[in-house]
Amino acid sequence: MQMAPSRRATVGDGAPELRASLLTWASMIRRRRALVIARRHLTAALALAIVAELLLIVLGDDRHGLWLLAPLALGLFDGTVAVRRPVRLERVAHMLDRC
Repeated sequence: MQMAPSRRATVGDGAPELRASLLTWASMIRRRRALVIARRHLTAALALAIVAELLLIVLGDDRHGLWLLAPLALGLFDGTVAVRRPVRLERVAHMLDRC
């Protein structure tokens, strides 16, 4: 935005628009971060469940453990916690400046 030479920009100029824009970006970053965390933990949980089941099959055990659901629940829980964790506006501004 170009301003006339007689009027200099002050610190408060455009602050509400900038804050609204940063809040929008922070919301998008928070959701995407939560999705990445949940997907990463669910992938690790699936790998752990497959290895555990293969090990049980090799050892000849017919039991199917409900404990295999624990890593999946942990992955979903971590994603939920990540959604609720706020992203500081300063961090968002820094990330956007780097782009």
